[in-house]
Amino acid sequence: MFPARKSFANKDINHLSYRPVFEMTCEFSKSIAAGEFKLQQPLVVADVGAAQGLDPRWELFGTACAQIGFEPDKMECERLAVHYAKEKPGGTRKFMEPVALWREAATRPIRITRDPDASSFYMPNAEFFERLPDPTLQQVVAEVDVTAIPLDDYKMPLDASIDFIKLDVQAAELDVMVGAQRCMEDGVLAVIGEMLFTPHYLEQPWFGDFDSFMRGHGYQLFDIDLRRWRRRALPAAFDGVRVGGVSYGDALYLKDPVAFHLKNDNPSAKGHRFCKPGLERDKYLKLIALAEFFSVPDYGMEVAEFGKKQGLFTADETAKILAKLNANTIVSWNDRNVMPR
Repeated sequence: MFPARKSFANKDINHLSYRPVFEMTCEFSKSIAAGEFKLQQPLVVADVGAAQGLDPRWELFGTACAQIGFEPDKMECERLAVHYAKEKPGGTRKFMEPVALWREAATRPIRITRDPDASSFYMPNAEFFERLPDPTLQQVVAEVDVTAIPLDDYKMPLDASIDFIKLDVQAAELDVMVGAQRCMEDGVLAVIGEMLFTPHYLEQPWFGDFDSFMRGHGYQLFDIDLRRWRRRALPAAFDGVRVGGVSYGDALYLKDPVAFHLKNDNPSAKGHRFCKPGLERDKYLKLIALAEFFSVPDYGMEVAEFGKKQGLFTADETAKILAKLNANTIVSWNDRNVMPR
């Protein structure tokens, strides 16, 4: 049995695994939602580790977006599915799947910890947590065998390919991506995964392992939303300020179409394709929107200009895209290293 969790379903900014330093008005993304730039397929978001709900920011795209939540806790998954079934039409389509993902099909034990958010296929490193303020949170209280599958074996509930993957699976992020290599070649454009810089789990993959894998598949690192953990010797009054060593963080990767078309200059991209043939224009539009959504509009501009060179956009379309990106304003700042007021 999985332990009970806090029963919210639409996460606010403080409960999201990743948040950019600042958020923008996303003028181009709004034009996607309004149908000004039509998509062949909806923008598909795969939320891997979806306990407590999906990211409500995707509602910006309305019916042009579909969210698929993967959560092996069947009771939590069912609770969320019932909640989302009551939503009014006009928002993103939502699918909840009581599925665990792994690099291959296998039955594996999930180690359930006192803090359910730390539960993992990997065994917590008790020696490391003994050096932190409350080591009991990562103590294993139960083990639950689950049947896991690779994402490449998942049967999509709609006629579309995955565009974005969010990973919050406690050290198994690399394992999930190893099982998603066909999805990547079909057109996964962006990935956010929780990276570990300290030894949270025994035999865990490290940030360097994940980074090397992603770069080898034609993705570039754009941001890391870092978190720090203080050692137990430091008083709790210092929580919330920039103290403690870097412990983990959520890394943002975006696919690089320029590298895919310049393979002689980027040998790491050889043997991989940017997306399914015939979806290039769709994927470029989505990549531009994702760059804007995650607050790197300069990259969206570069992709738009490169798309024009590839014959995917006319000069007028490119000018409209650039105008939308240039029209953005900043609406909020997020800084984890400032003491809450």
